[in-house]
Amino acid sequence: MSPIPESLISDARIAEVHGTANFGTTTPRDVVSLALLKVACGYHNGSTALRILLEHGLVSGDPIKILAMGSKTAPKLTSSGRSYLWSSFHAGCHTQTHKEASSEMISDAKIAEALGGADFGVVPARVTINQSLLRQVCRYQNGELVLSIMSRLGLIHGDKHKMTDFGRRYLWACFAK
Repeated sequence: MSPIPESLISDARIAEVHGTANFGTTTPRDVVSLALLKVACGYHNGSTALRILLEHGLVSGDPIKILAMGSKTAPKLTSSGRSYLWSSFHAGCHTQTHKEASSEMISDAKIAEALGGADFGVVPARVTINQSLLRQVCRYQNGELVLSIMSRLGLIHGDKHKMTDFGRRYLWACFAK
């Protein structure tokens, strides 16, 4: 994961909010990043991780409903949460770290077919797709061509530009440790 700018959340604030929570060898900043990625992918976090995200203001929602056992209420990323998520993972789009996992889900041939001749220059198509999907989750602007390609790959619904279940699993495979 990329180093998070202290301007988003200071180390002192991280230490204050985490208190005595213990996540083993995972750093507090990585705990926040991975918990945000889980929210973006529609997966469930533990109550401690959710409380930390709520305390930082990175997700919103009624804490009682979100933390209730068996609740269907999902937390929503705030603008701060989207900024933190982007800062955590956008550099990872350019690494080969999770290429195997993501290429098992979508082959290079399928990406080439979905591109329909589109060319992203020196940036590999898979990198562009991964970065664009992260942009979509963070509600940053994507061009119509990229949205069309992601729709053809089954990552987003074409009409609403919302991620599909497959898109969430793909995002997790691309960026989770």
